Amino acid sequence: MEQEKIKTRKVVKKIFFLVWLLYFAYCIYYLIDRFEEYHWDFKMQSGAARILAQGKNPYDPRVTRAELGTPLWYAYPPATLWFYRLFNFMGEKTACLVFLFLKVATVIFLLWFWSKYFLEGKIEAAFCFFCLFAYNSALFLDLRSGNINLFEQLLLWLSFYFFLKNRLPLFCGLVLLAASFKIMPIFFLVLILFKKNRHKVWLFYPRRPFFWAIF
Repeated sequence: MEQEKIKTRKVVKKIFFLVWLLYFAYCIYYLIDRFEEYHWDFKMQSGAARILAQGKNPYDPRVTRAELGTPLWYAYPPATLWFYRLFNFMGEKTACLVFLFLKVATVIFLLWFWSKYFLEGKIEAAFCFFCLFAYNSALFLDLRSGNINLFEQLLLWLSFYFFLKNRLPLFCGLVLLAASFKIMPIFFLVLILFKKNRHKVWLFYPRRPFFWAIF
């Protein structure tokens, strides 16, 4: 009787995973099919990289309005434009699709990463549904807008892994990289002050690169 219950639970889990995969695949198809309507953040940001390549100012809303037809302007530090320049060597639709598939790969990798290193090798179908629908479907909204957030999350979770392994230089480096687009993740560096590591003050020593990267 107990074995039958276990088998039933396994079957139910597989069904839930299959439903999740089908729904997730449909979401991706939906975004690809409506390419013209979505990915507005990525279109603006990759467009800002093209504007810079033309010698114009992507931080001027008048320029972005004239070149891209949007009242938005580039809101990240100048160095990050080089990331978006990588997508300027292909057509807009191709670039959007490549960016989207990179983000989908990031989602899949994060699910595996969480399962292996934070969830004791177990990942429930309910957790997958939670990731997809939680916080007003924030994941789908992120995929739809073409924002950089998922890559930021990837860097942060990798940094947390190294933090738990007491590899503080790697932790700091990944946090700083995540903060290169949006400054908020930099506050996670405070965590090293609570770590029992005799080298932690070294990371903030004024002659060290981490100090200058922060300030």
